[in-house]
Amino acid sequence: MNRGAYYNKEGYPDPKAYQAVKSVVKEEQAALEEKQRVTRLMYCITTILDLAGFALEERVVLKDIKTGKVYR
Repeated sequence: MNRGAYYNKEGYPDPKAYQAVKSVVKEEQAALEEKQRVTRLMYCITTILDLAGFALEERVVLKDIKTGKVYR
C-alpha cells in the first residue's frame, strides 16, 4: 500500500521526513536545471563557431552573473 512520500512504510504520516526529502529533491532539481542551462549555452557557442568556420581550441571559463558560480 503506497500512499505517497508523506507517509512512512507503516502508513503513518511523517511530515518531518517528507519536508527533508522534499528540500533535497528541490536542490537536486535546481542543480540539474543549472547544469542543463550551461550545456545548452556551450552547444550554442560551439554551433556558432562551427557555422563561422572556427573551432574551439582551449577550455572556456563561464561565470554566472546571478549566482557567481564559475564553470570550467
